[in-house]
Amino acid sequence: MTDRDVDFHPVVAAWFAKRFPDGPTAPQREAWPLISSKDDVLVAAPTGSGKTLTAFMVGINDFYQSPPEAQPSGPSIVYLSPLKALATDIRHNLQQPLEELASLAKEMGYEPPPIRVEVRTGDTSSSERQQHVRRPPHIYVTTPESFYLLLTSPNGRNILRHVRTVIVDEIHYMAPDKRGTHLSLSLERLDRLTVETSGRRAQRIGLSATQRPLQLVADFLSGVGPDRSTQIVDCVASRAVDFAIALPTTELESVMPTEQFHDVLSQIAGLVATHTTTLIFVQSRRLAERLAHELADVLTELALVDDVDHSVAAHHGSMSHERRHLIETKLRNGQLRALVATASLELGIDIGPVDLVVQVGSPRAISTFLQRAGRANHRVGGVPTARLFPLSRHELVEAVALLDAVQRGELDVLHIPHEPIDVLMQQLVAEVSTRADDSPDELFAMVRGAYPYRNLPRPMFDEALEFISRGVFTGRGQRGQQLSLDPINHVIRPRRSAKHAAILNGGTIPDLGDYNVIVDPDNTVVGQLSEDFAIESSVGDVFLLGTHAWRVVRVEQSSVRVVDAEGAEPSVPFWFGESPARTWELSYAVSRLYDDLVDSLTIRNVVAAKERLVSIPGVSGEAAQQVVTFLSLSLDSLGVLPSQRRIVIERFFDETGSTQLVFHTPFGARVNRALGLALRKRFCVTFDFELQAAADDDAITIALGPHHSMELSTIMPMVRAGTVRSVLEQAVLPLPMLKTRWRWNAVRSLVISRTVSGARRPIQWIRMEADDLMAAVWPSLAACQENAPAGPIPIPDHVLVQQTLKDVFFEPLDVANLEELLARVDSGEIEIVGVDTATPSPLAQGILTGRPYTFLDDAPLEERRSRAVSLDRSTPALGADGLPEHTQRRALDPELIAEVVTSVAPRIRDRHELADFLHSYFAIRPVAEWQHFFDELVAEGRALVVDETWVSATRPFVLEELQLDDEAAAILITAHLDAAGPVTIGTLVGDGIIGAGPLRGAPLSEPRAATALARLEALGFAVALPDGQWCTRDLYQRLQRRAAARERRRQPTVSLEQYLNFLLHFQHVAPGSQLTGRDGLLEVITQLQGVEIAAGEWESKIFPSRISDYQPAWLDELCLSGDVTWARLTPKVTAEESRRGSSSPSGATPITFADREDFWTLLRIARHRRETSLPTVGSSADLLEVFSTRGAQFRADLTRWVARLPDDINDGLWDLVARGLVHADSFHGVRNLLRGSIAGGSRRHARARQRSSLDAGVGEGRWMTLPTEWDEVDRLALEDFGEFLAEQMLARWGVVAYELYDAEDISVPWLYVVRALRKFEAQGRVIGGRFVTGLRGEQYATRDAIQLLMTAPRVENVEISACDPLNLTGGIMVGTRVPARPKQTLIVGAPAEASALLEGSNGSV
Repeated sequence: MTDRDVDFHPVVAAWFAKRFPDGPTAPQREAWPLISSKDDVLVAAPTGSGKTLTAFMVGINDFYQSPPEAQPSGPSIVYLSPLKALATDIRHNLQQPLEELASLAKEMGYEPPPIRVEVRTGDTSSSERQQHVRRPPHIYVTTPESFYLLLTSPNGRNILRHVRTVIVDEIHYMAPDKRGTHLSLSLERLDRLTVETSGRRAQRIGLSATQRPLQLVADFLSGVGPDRSTQIVDCVASRAVDFAIALPTTELESVMPTEQFHDVLSQIAGLVATHTTTLIFVQSRRLAERLAHELADVLTELALVDDVDHSVAAHHGSMSHERRHLIETKLRNGQLRALVATASLELGIDIGPVDLVVQVGSPRAISTFLQRAGRANHRVGGVPTARLFPLSRHELVEAVALLDAVQRGELDVLHIPHEPIDVLMQQLVAEVSTRADDSPDELFAMVRGAYPYRNLPRPMFDEALEFISRGVFTGRGQRGQQLSLDPINHVIRPRRSAKHAAILNGGTIPDLGDYNVIVDPDNTVVGQLSEDFAIESSVGDVFLLGTHAWRVVRVEQSSVRVVDAEGAEPSVPFWFGESPARTWELSYAVSRLYDDLVDSLTIRNVVAAKERLVSIPGVSGEAAQQVVTFLSLSLDSLGVLPSQRRIVIERFFDETGSTQLVFHTPFGARVNRALGLALRKRFCVTFDFELQAAADDDAITIALGPHHSMELSTIMPMVRAGTVRSVLEQAVLPLPMLKTRWRWNAVRSLVISRTVSGARRPIQWIRMEADDLMAAVWPSLAACQENAPAGPIPIPDHVLVQQTLKDVFFEPLDVANLEELLARVDSGEIEIVGVDTATPSPLAQGILTGRPYTFLDDAPLEERRSRAVSLDRSTPALGADGLPEHTQRRALDPELIAEVVTSVAPRIRDRHELADFLHSYFAIRPVAEWQHFFDELVAEGRALVVDETWVSATRPFVLEELQLDDEAAAILITAHLDAAGPVTIGTLVGDGIIGAGPLRGAPLSEPRAATALARLEALGFAVALPDGQWCTRDLYQRLQRRAAARERRRQPTVSLEQYLNFLLHFQHVAPGSQLTGRDGLLEVITQLQGVEIAAGEWESKIFPSRISDYQPAWLDELCLSGDVTWARLTPKVTAEESRRGSSSPSGATPITFADREDFWTLLRIARHRRETSLPTVGSSADLLEVFSTRGAQFRADLTRWVARLPDDINDGLWDLVARGLVHADSFHGVRNLLRGSIAGGSRRHARARQRSSLDAGVGEGRWMTLPTEWDEVDRLALEDFGEFLAEQMLARWGVVAYELYDAEDISVPWLYVVRALRKFEAQGRVIGGRFVTGLRGEQYATRDAIQLLMTAPRVENVEISACDPLNLTGGIMVGTRVPARPKQTLIVGAPAEASALLEGSNGSV
C-alpha cells in the first residue's frame, strides 16, 4: 500500500498484502481515502474489480482500530442488496476474510474484535430475527424491504440506532423505479433516527458497474440538504472482454422455428461441455424452465455431461426460497455445469466457478447485458466471457448494435421517478407510527431530503397527509385512515392500525397474485405459478417447475397442491407480465446501425457494409452477412431504412383486402406503445371504429378495415406534441395497465391491505376492493359507459388518480420521450416517409408475428387481423455480391404474371388516395376511371393538368424536372414499372394501359426512360429480362416466390416409409433397379462420393448390392484411368502415439470413393476445420518421411528406403491410410493389405499376393501423400462448398432436408447448403416444399426424384450392410439405432411388423 492509502491496522494491512500480493485495485486506491474521511462515496467500477471489498475494508479496519468499549451495541455497517441471493452471497463472502483476519490477529499478538455478520431478508425465520434482537450483529446485510421493516418496528429501530455506514450495492438496479424511491425515504428515516441518537447521519456508499449519469446517481445516493455531497470514484474504463454473437446453422427468421431452437440447444450443450460452469440468462421464467429441461435432455442424449439430473438447473423468482438457496449453494460449490436463470442472478453475485455466460434472446438493455456478462470470471483480473444467441433477425440486428454500444463504452441512462405520492404516503404512515406524535413540518423537511422529493410542493405533501388521515368512503366503509391530523396544534398522530398496516403492507414490489405450489403431504412450498395458469390447470395435469415435474392434485384458493410426477412428460407453465422494453439508448444504437449501413446498401456495396459490421468485436462474417441480407431486403422493399431521424409508414393489403399500416419506429417499446395508443385513439375517433393495434421495440401496426383510406402524409399530424398527453389520458382508461396500477397504488398507499389476520388475502378480493375504491374516487370511469355523456371521461384531481396516470405514462409508456419525438416531427427534424408495398417488408414481419404482450387492444390472438397477412419468412438465394440474387432464371407463367400484376395494380378509392398517388408517382397520364376524383382535387387546389398530364399541385414544374433530373425520372419509371410488371420500354412509356389496372404509360420519352432504367439497374432496383422486358426487382422477386409457392403446393407428400422405399430405387438397391458394368459402377461412386464406409464393406456389400454383376477389376480400371480415386476424408485423431507408430490393416477403417475432379473439393470440405495427426514414431513416420522427400512410390520400392520388415511397412502404410495421409493409384493395394491382415503377414504370403496381382493384370500403382495444409476458407469458399454439397446431396438422397444433412459428417454449416438449395429453386433446378412427413424444416427435391418418389414400386425384405448409407435407423427412422459395424446386416423395406436383423451363421448380425 502507498502513502496515499489509509493508515490500516497492522493486521488488516498484513492480511490484504498476503491475500492480494498485486496490491489494491484502482477503485480501492481511490475510494479508501474518501471513505475513511466519512464522506458519502459513489464507486463506479467494472464487475470483478473488488467493489465489495472497497466498501467494507475501511469499516472492518475501524473495528480493529477502535477499542472494545467504543464498539456500538448494534450494527455499525448496514449493507443493502436489491436481491436476496446477493445478500446471502455477501454474508458468505465476508465470513472467510473475517475468519482469516481473526486468525492472523492472534498470530500477530492482537485480540481480534468480534465481528458478526447476519442477514435479514424476507426468508429469515422468526427465531433468527429474535436472535438478532437479543444479540445484534456488527454488520447487517439486508434488502430495502427488510430495512424498511426494521425502521418501522421498535426492536428494529433499537438495532439501527448506532449505524455509521450504509452500503447500497447495485444502486443502478433500484434507482430507476419506486423501489429506489422507497429506499431513499428509508435512508432519510435512518438519518433522522441516527441524528436523534448520536447527532450525525450515517455515511452512504454506493456501488455499481453500470450507472449513468454518475452525478445523478450520486445526488440520488446522498439526497438533498446542507453539507451533503457525494465523492465520485469513476473507474469504469475499458477492459478486456470476450463477447461474441453465436448463430444457429440455419438462417434466422422473424420467428425461430422449433428445429432451429433445438439447433441452438445443441450449440449451448457443446459450450456447457467445454466449460466448467455456464450461466445461461433468458428473459422469461417460462423460457428458463423450458430451456433447462430440454438442455438436460440434449446433454443426456449426447452424453456430454455426467449426472445431468444434478448438473443442470433453473433459477428464477417463482421458485421457493429453499429451492433457490439449494441451487445457489450447488453453483457456488461448483456442482452445477449449467444454470438457466432470469434476472434473479444478474447482479454482483460471486457465484463460483462460472467461466461462461450465455444470453439467449436480446437482454433489451446495454447495462443488463454487461451485468450478466460480468458474472463470468467474476474476479479481479478476470475477463468477462459471453455468447449471445439471438432468436430472430430483429434480435440479431439488436445484438450487433448492442456490441457496438459496448465497444463505444455506452450505458443506459437512469431516470428516477418524480415524487411518487403512493410511496410517500406509505413511508409517512410508517414513520409516524413509530412515535406518539409527529410534526408535519419536520416530516416535510425529512421527505425533501430524499432526492426524488427534492422539489415536492408543500400543498402536494399536505394533500397526501390529509388523504391518509381522512381516507376515502367506499361501499365497504371508510378506507385508508391510518393517521390522525390535528391542524390546530400542527401535530399528526398514528391511529391504532397504522403500525400494523405499515409493517404488513410495506414495500413497493407489486403483488401479481401468483399461486403457491405446495407438495403433498408434507406442505412444502416449491414455488409459484401464474394465477391464469393455475386456474386453467386440472387435476392430473403435469407441469415443470424448478426443472422437476409435478402432478396437480387439486387447485385451491391461492395455492396448487401437487405430488411428484415421477418423470412424466410435463408442460411448461407460463407467467404473465409486461415484457421488458428495449432501452432508449439501445434503440438509438440500433438506429445508428441503420444509418451507418443504408448508404452502402443503397449502392449495393456489400463489402463496405460487412466491413463496418465485422469491425465490431464479436460480430462474425456470418452474422454480418445475415444482417446485410435482412436490411438489404428491407431496403429493397421500402426504399429507405427507418431510424431515429426517419419514420417509415408502410401500407399494404392483407388477404381479406383490408389495409394494414406498419409504422417503422425504432424508438423502443415504451415510446412505441404510447405512440400506438395515441394513433389508435385518434383513428377510433376519426372512423368511429375500434381498431386493432400492436407495438414492439421496432414498429407499430394498425389494422384498418377495407373501407378505411387516407393519405399516408396525413397520418402523423393526427398526433401532436402539445395534445398527445390528453389523447393518451383517454386512451389508457379502459386498459388493464391502468387498473393494475390503480390496485398497486392503493395497496402501496395502505388504503387496501394485502393481508388479513397476518395471512395473505386472495388476489381476487384485493381486485374487488380496488374496483370499489375506484367507484368511490373515480365514478365516471367505473360507471357503465353506455349511460355516460358523450365526450371524454373526466379525470378527477385526486392524488391516487393523478399518481396512477403518472405511473402509466412513466412505466409501460414513455410519454416524455414521445412528446419530444413528436415535437421533432412537427419541426420537420424527423422525416416521414410513406411507402405502399404489395407484400410486407422483412422489417414488418416482426410486429406482424408479435406475441400477445405487444397487443394494444383486447382482441385475442386468433382474431387478430394480422393473421390474414401472408408472410414469406425465408431469405432468398444470395448472389456473388452477397446480396439477394435477382437474376432471371425461371420461365414465368403468363397466368401467374397476370395474377401478381393484378394484385399490385393501384387501387384508388377516393380523392385522398389519388392525391397520395400523385405525390408518389410525380406525374401520370389521365385515367378515365379516376377523373371524378381528380376533378375534386383540382377544385380543392391539390392537383392540376400540365401538358395533358396530371401532377400534384405541390410540384407544378415536375415535367421540366423530369427532363433534367435523372433521379426524378428514375423515381417516375420505378413507380410505373412496379405497377406494370414485366414490360418493354415502348409499352412502359406508351399511351396505352400498362399492368392490370387503368394506369397508362409513364409520361416520358423512350430515351429518358432507357437512361432511367439503366440507372435503376446499376442501383439494383430494376432487372433486365432476357426477352427484352424490364421489371422492378421487388416485383420480380414476388413473381419468383409465387411461382415457387405454386409449384410447392402441387407436390404430394409421402411417409418416411415411402421415402425409404424410394431410396432403395434411387440408390439402385431395390431388385430390378441395379446398374451394370463399369459405367454403372462410376454412377454409383458419383452418387455415394463423400460418404465414408468401412473399407472392407465396399466390395463385399455396397457395390454388389447396387451393381448386378460387379467385378473388382472395374474399380481398379476406373482408378488407374484417373476417373476415380479413394481416401479417408476425415482424418483419425490419435491422442497418443504407440511405440510401433503403426496400426494393423482393418476392414473397419472408413474410406470413400469419388470422382477425381470432385475429390479435392470433398477433401478440402472435410478438412478445413479439422487438424490432421502426423505420426512421430514408427514405420508410419518413416514412410511419411520417404513420401515427403521422394514423392510417390510403388510399395515394392519402399523396402529400399525404409529399414523395416514388410509387415511393418504394411502396418505403417495402413496407419497412414487411417490417418488420411496417403492413398494409391488403384484400390488393389487396399485389397492386398486387407487380405494380408486376414491371411497373415509372412513373406511367403506377401510374395503370393504380389504374384496374384500380376496374374490378374492389375497392379497397385503408386502410393502418395495427400495435402495436409489448406488455404483459409472464407465466406465465398463456403458458398461454393454449399453449392457443391447441395448438388451432391440431391444426387444421393433425391430429397434434401436438415436431418439428412445432420446424418452425414459435414463440416460446412447447413446455412450454406440451404442457401444453395434456395438458389437452385430460384433457378428452377429444384422444387421446394414438404415432400416427406417426419422430416423437419425446408425440403428440396429434383423433379425426377419427385416423380420416382410417387411411382416407385413397393420393395420388401432387402438386405443391406449396416454400414450402408441407407441405414437410417435410430435417427431419421423411428426405432433403435443399428450400429454401422462391418459384417452386420439388416433388412429394409419390409413392413414394420416384419422388420428384423439377420442372424448370420457365424454369429455376426
